[in-house]
Amino acid sequence: MHVYVTDIVRNLNNVENNREMSTLSKCSDKVRNRKEDFQSAKIFRTEGEKEAYYSELKAAAESGWDFSSRWFILNATNKEEWMESVHEILWHEDVGAWLDYDIMNNVRRNYFYPTNIAPLWTGCFDIRKGRQQIAKILKYLEKTRIMINLGGIPATLEQSGEQWDYPNAWPPLQYIMIYALDASGDDWAQELAYQISEKWVRSNYKTFNETSAMYEKYDATVSGGHGSGGEYNVQLGFGWTNGVIMELLDKYGDRLTAEDRFEDNKPLVSSIAVDGSVSTFGQVLTLVLALVVPLVIGCIG
Repeated sequence: MHVYVTDIVRNLNNVENNREMSTLSKCSDKVRNRKEDFQSAKIFRTEGEKEAYYSELKAAAESGWDFSSRWFILNATNKEEWMESVHEILWHEDVGAWLDYDIMNNVRRNYFYPTNIAPLWTGCFDIRKGRQQIAKILKYLEKTRIMINLGGIPATLEQSGEQWDYPNAWPPLQYIMIYALDASGDDWAQELAYQISEKWVRSNYKTFNETSAMYEKYDATVSGGHGSGGEYNVQLGFGWTNGVIMELLDKYGDRLTAEDRFEDNKPLVSSIAVDGSVSTFGQVLTLVLALVVPLVIGCIG
């Protein structure tokens, strides 16, 4: 755990505390409490170099963006250049998707991942070519047959036993797929986004009804089943699961149905039906309360 220096007003090189100026390195005894910091500082020869390094560690920790290779990148100023590069290298007209690129062998990796349409989600595509591109993307998704899965979009189509492979479906990947298609502005793509949302919400709700729990991942092959595989047992909770569900309920709450229309040809139940049918609103409200109450209790605790 990082220990933060509080009540300090910072600028780039100094801190001001009770009108007395001091450098971050002079606060070392307050903040430097991790053995990892001491270990990593052994590459420096002098105390001055180590103190400068400790100052950088503290500044990074207080920035809110902890240690990574990112630091400071002006991607925003290079938007057009990045879009052009993404299109030229990753977009494949014959496939209808943006594919990963193997830089070791200089070949494209023609495997399905939900992120193959992520540029729609991030807005990293030429809107002038949008309609033609969207048509190819929809054809690509049709060819992959991912919509035959009743429980969501799988992470991949490779069944390796690893948790980020088939048949596991992960909440963040559903979000990317749904919002990528919705951001396209195409009617068919937006309807597909809704269908994915409906499958996902129904599957989450069924699993919750059966187990009284939300899970980190789900089984894409069935409507109402948690995921498996990987190095540990499936986790309960779960932050990103709850977040995605609440986002979808907010976005599509007026359209979501109480029955699963994707299984056994069950009749579609309108969200406004009252007499003799299941109330979507009641079920959705139950799910929302199940998600919100633990969060509130956690905050109070």
